[in-house]
Amino acid sequence: MAKDRIVFLTFSKGYPVSAVELYAYFTRRFGDIIEAILMPRVGHEQVLYATMVLRSAAMIPEILSSEEIKNKFTIKGKHVWARKFIPKYSNNISPSS
Repeated sequence: MAKDRIVFLTFSKGYPVSAVELYAYFTRRFGDIIEAILMPRVGHEQVLYATMVLRSAAMIPEILSSEEIKNKFTIKGKHVWARKFIPKYSNNISPSS
């Protein structure tokens, strides 16, 4: 399931990071692990997060430094925080009205 292969990335306001920068950095550091990088469209505002879908969930511990729940990377002098994606609602629980 794709949800098991998603890493949630956040960026600092004032230090924009592009999908191209993310793809280049993580590919250079970890190899061909990325299936997709999804960033919201926010008009002229700065994007503050992205989701990175990995080809295999087995890479998540390596990206997050094994036992850690999050890890910080510096990409071209800009801080990027990575953590395992945790869906707001599981398939068994429906959101309250």
